[in-house]
Amino acid sequence: MKAELIVLGDSLITHIINGDTVMQYSKPQIGGDVANRYDPKEFKDGKILDKGFIALQSEGQPVDFRNVELLDLSKRYKK
Repeated sequence: MKAELIVLGDSLITHIINGDTVMQYSKPQIGGDVANRYDPKEFKDGKILDKGFIALQSEGQPVDFRNVELLDLSKRYKK
């Protein structure tokens, strides 16, 4: 299986599995009731996410992530 994640800053995020777009969303923001152990100065409901981390994890089954590549798109897609 090949998975791709395209993150264009705070504007558009696209999840692609085996060449098919399976999820796409824009203007990601902080919110919801599932966050815990957070810094209240940083966690403001509705705040647009413009920086952060991308984490790889499996849910329920062990997964070996191979051939992980990162491509910095910031020079190609300027705001």
